[in-house]
Amino acid sequence: MPALSPMERFLLSSSHRMRNLFLDSLPLPGVLCLRRTSTRVLEIVTLYVQARWNINRFLGVWFGDPASFRAVLAFAGAVVGGSQALRFMSRLPPSPKSDLDIVTRVGGVTALSRFLQSNGYTPVERLPHPQENYPMLTDVLSMTSSRQFCSGGGKDGIINIFDFERPTRGPLNHYTPAMKVQIIAVSQHPIHHIIYTYHSTLVMNYITYCEAVSVFPSASLVDKVAYPADRETLGSKWNPAWKIKYEGRGYRVDTSNPHPRLKLGERFAKDNHSWCIKFQGEPQRGQATKSRRATR
Repeated sequence: MPALSPMERFLLSSSHRMRNLFLDSLPLPGVLCLRRTSTRVLEIVTLYVQARWNINRFLGVWFGDPASFRAVLAFAGAVVGGSQALRFMSRLPPSPKSDLDIVTRVGGVTALSRFLQSNGYTPVERLPHPQENYPMLTDVLSMTSSRQFCSGGGKDGIINIFDFERPTRGPLNHYTPAMKVQIIAVSQHPIHHIIYTYHSTLVMNYITYCEAVSVFPSASLVDKVAYPADRETLGSKWNPAWKIKYEGRGYRVDTSNPHPRLKLGERFAKDNHSWCIKFQGEPQRGQATKSRRATR
């Protein structure tokens, strides 16, 4: 049997906590490269990856059966975006105080809303019409004849937003009185919507039913820097709410660097400059169909 390398010896002899601290210090490409060094290291690093990027554990804060939610996500052609996707890619736990943003085209709203309601979530009316109390299906069908739909959702591409809440129980109640989910109906493919309309490179991450992707991982996850997507709105008094929010979370917003640390040129989601995490145990699409039929 060949002798152990120094890296193998360190990983095999270190405590679980020490191994995690070491692997936590590596960016995702470093972790994946380490996994290819030997079969001994492969087993250790694979267990680490499955634990640190465990999508079912992450989504379990909102859903008792995360696999069923992922199946509905597949059926609807929807993705999870926003700050929760950033937290997942950053190896951080979910934030119960923040919404779970689900981005979908109009055709996916009904399946998603029925799934949420079958899991204890109730619709929350949005202003400016809190007095209206139409059934959810009526709201969804009316979107296709709305001015927002006919105009392609306007500049931000959003046709409508549906809010859902569910009261928390047990330990979660110490953090927030309700878990919140948003269904964001958009006029184009959800991934295109995130890339073309989101405020900065920092939030150009998304979670599908089978994988998680970061489009600008070096800037967002390693350097913790956000580059605004639209420089036309910048000015001396430019200080939008999202900038304040993410600076408060330790990120830096760069608007002046003439040479940003980004791969310039033609880019697309899941290209060689993106980071992609494949999930274990992909749900079957049939699960989504059963869930949809059960809510009829």
